[in-house]
Amino acid sequence: MQNNMKLTIVLTLKDRVPFTYRWMHYMNDMRCPYRILIADGGKDKEVEQNLRNHENYPYLDYEYIRYPYDATIEDYLRKLENVISQVDSEYLLNADNDDFYLLDRIPEIMAFL
Repeated sequence: MQNNMKLTIVLTLKDRVPFTYRWMHYMNDMRCPYRILIADGGKDKEVEQNLRNHENYPYLDYEYIRYPYDATIEDYLRKLENVISQVDSEYLLNADNDDFYLLDRIPEIMAFL
């Protein structure tokens, strides 16, 4: 199995839309080779439209999933549990929209694991 098939990045969102745009543009610019599952529990519908248009991020393999608003920690945990259950890769990297990764280091980290 190729390294890029071994890892899924789970991006959990709750608003902070400018952070989300910055994160997605960064990953697109870096041509992130890993699958990304986006679990959005925020209120903003504009970001939903942006992320549902895959032409905005042509170099990413991602799926956008809308969840009910994360009004409580229990809502967030249900969202997290659900999105994690959809991961079928060997490794999972959980990300917030203010987390930036050095993608060229990930294969080394997976080899260590």
